[in-house]
Amino acid sequence: MRRHGKLWEKITSKENIALAYEKAKRHKSKYRAIQKFEQDRENNLEKVRQSLINKTFTTAKYNEKKVYEPKERTIYVLPFSPDRIVLQLEELQRVVSA
Repeated sequence: MRRHGKLWEKITSKENIALAYEKAKRHKSKYRAIQKFEQDRENNLEKVRQSLINKTFTTAKYNEKKVYEPKERTIYVLPFSPDRIVLQLEELQRVVSA
């Protein structure tokens, strides 16, 4: 397996966090959480970035949602910010390190 140097700096760069945000919000711009995040986008993205750099990021509590088709099931959903943005960063990291 090949070693990649300074990968953490690449992942936590402002450009990558902005790209991860764009990927996370794709086709979801009508959601209230995304509209609220957009009101102070740069500051919110910087908060996500700083939580990763300072290693203070923790996964938020899952929201539960009931689905009734074809039978009743409970779906667990992560909140949009910062969890889905960080999830997209993980996807970008796999592409960068491949």
